[in-house]
Amino acid sequence: MKKKIYKVLGVMLALAIVMSTCVCAMWNASADTTLEFAMGNVLTNSGEFQINPQTHRATATEALAIADYEKVTIADGWKAWFYAVKSDGKTLSDTTGCGTWVTGTYTVSALAGLSDATYFTITVAKNGNENFTVEEIPADILTFTEAEKINPTAALFALGNVNTNTGKFVLNTTVNTRATTKKLLAIADYDKVILKDGWKAWFYAYKSDGETLSDTSGNGTWATGTFSLSSLAGKPDATYFSISIATANNDALVIKDIPEDVITLTEAVKLNPTAALFVMGTIDGSTGKVSSANHRAYTKDALVLGDYEKVTIASGWKAYVQHYDIDGNWLSSGGKWVDSTEFTTAEMPQKAAYFRFTLAKSGNETFELIDIPENAAVFTEAPECVGHTYDNDCDALCNLCRRPREVGDHVYDNACDA
Repeated sequence: MKKKIYKVLGVMLALAIVMSTCVCAMWNASADTTLEFAMGNVLTNSGEFQINPQTHRATATEALAIADYEKVTIADGWKAWFYAVKSDGKTLSDTTGCGTWVTGTYTVSALAGLSDATYFTITVAKNGNENFTVEEIPADILTFTEAEKINPTAALFALGNVNTNTGKFVLNTTVNTRATTKKLLAIADYDKVILKDGWKAWFYAYKSDGETLSDTSGNGTWATGTFSLSSLAGKPDATYFSISIATANNDALVIKDIPEDVITLTEAVKLNPTAALFVMGTIDGSTGKVSSANHRAYTKDALVLGDYEKVTIASGWKAYVQHYDIDGNWLSSGGKWVDSTEFTTAEMPQKAAYFRFTLAKSGNETFELIDIPENAAVFTEAPECVGHTYDNDCDALCNLCRRPREVGDHVYDNACDA
């Protein structure tokens, strides 16, 4: 294992310095960069990487990449405090990376379990907290052991599992039989995860805020083989996911020993704009309810009838059009199949305010969303309506354009209050 000893260069603070000094650090310092110190410790309540001048502590003015180092050894007679820094290079990810003064050797991977921890910096002091100057700091005060370069898959993980009691993405780094992805992944970006034989995985889902757990688990049990991410997408507001992996026998793990093919992420196929409007399934023509089907797809959202003049269906495809009133209630009458032609909104029932349609191949063959061509349904927008007219003050639809009535900031006693 290659070791590097960083020479300490004294940096004397000018007399004009104020109580708090913002340090413009060079982030992600390389292994060949000489580490500099300034007298003081990190001001953790500032939200910025700032050094508060003191006479018995000194702090490195540069932040180092956590992934570049395995451990740091502190010289005899000295102690160190490790601070984690987020990927933005300034804001502290946590007030401290270790929670106590360290003597001897510190394992840098302990920092990786903190949320978004990418860099770290170090404050040093004498064991007895005596005053000193930067010139008195020994050249070998810190010995850095560089991390062994690992494969790209192993680099995604840190030791530990998700601490589900926090309500946030925080790793419990005391667990050495599991490893967890260090960052959240977008559910929409991936189709499935394939696990290597002899390994298992637990999937956690997260809400769109990127921190709060959407569910304690994505599948409720350990997964082996292939895991479909569509099972996460059905959970309320599930947007992101993380993966915890373990061996089948729950053996102790070492990050560098995780094989590159332990997981294979299959990226989701990007749908064209038309296909993205649909989900697989069908709307029952007699009940208006949705059911699963592999030979039909229906529009996910109800479309405003007045926004469109017509919809043209491509050759080889057909559509079953259904209508909804102003309150979103399904209208049992008027539904019909339209085959390889166009349907106009003028043909829809007078009470209809919204519509959805089910798309199918003319011969009812099975298909997938990615098979729906962009021209399967071409929408022609309706012209702007000039001078909306209504039957009365309670009429919710314009007689001319069939768009729902919009009255902003008005307050009424009831739905038909004029």
